[in-house]
Amino acid sequence: NTCRLTSKKNRICEGLKLIGEKAECLQNLTIFIGKERDSSGDVREDFKFLISGFRSMFEGLNESLETVHFMTSEDSHNLLVDILKLLSEHCKNLTKIIAGSAFNISKFPSIGCFQNLKQLTVPKLCYIDGFVQSCDTVTDIFVEKAVMANLKNYDLGTICQNFKKLKRCYFNVRVHLTTNWRQCYEWQKIVDE
Repeated sequence: NTCRLTSKKNRICEGLKLIGEKAECLQNLTIFIGKERDSSGDVREDFKFLISGFRSMFEGLNESLETVHFMTSEDSHNLLVDILKLLSEHCKNLTKIIAGSAFNISKFPSIGCFQNLKQLTVPKLCYIDGFVQSCDTVTDIFVEKAVMANLKNYDLGTICQNFKKLKRCYFNVRVHLTTNWRQCYEWQKIVDE
């Protein structure tokens, strides 16, 4: 059974490397990372072998890859960080990142510099901090799930100071019916300032 699993992992890594070698014009890539429902354990450990495969693929896609869309499960946060670091090292023409899953975290680690990143979509406010090294090029930020309480505590001035070329910033704010509606107006005042 172990030999079969090792063989399967090797085929997956070889497949990723082959994509990097043959897909010379690939511009858009969607990556879904999650574990099977009946699987137990750490996704990062389960899929650690993928890092070498992704590295080979990204080396090959260095010139062409422009957009990466991540769809990940709740427990694959660390693997997402590892893959983003590989992208920052190898894909210099990447202009758009969509990280489409929110993890229960309060701080997102720095993941490196994306020299040409223009559009950044993140699930929560704290993810923005991981991309500060790329702030000289980002023009559009979209936060998919902003909670009013987090917005009130987040220093929006920092975004303005760090992302000097920012032209559009979208926050999809969830407001519960029980929320005091005055908070919405308070936050509008903060944004105006």
